[in-house]
Amino acid sequence: MHLSSMQIHNVKVVAALSIFMMYIKLFYWLRLFESSAAFIRMIKEIISDCVPFGVFLFVCVAMFSNTLLLFDQSRRLEGIDGMIN
Repeated sequence: MHLSSMQIHNVKVVAALSIFMMYIKLFYWLRLFESSAAFIRMIKEIISDCVPFGVFLFVCVAMFSNTLLLFDQSRRLEGIDGMIN
């Protein structure tokens, strides 16, 4: 059976997601051992504490990128090339 390059790409994406989920499951099972349970709980708490910062960072980056996009579109409408001589 011959797979096209798009199908190969889709298979690789699904395989990558499957491997990622397998490692998430591994971390879940590591909670069973007393020696690693504290570390897994600590990683979970750190990630949950980083989520609000990530949302705030995303909003700030989107705000600045939207502003710069509007500036660039107005330059292009005015016919300014953007190349500095």
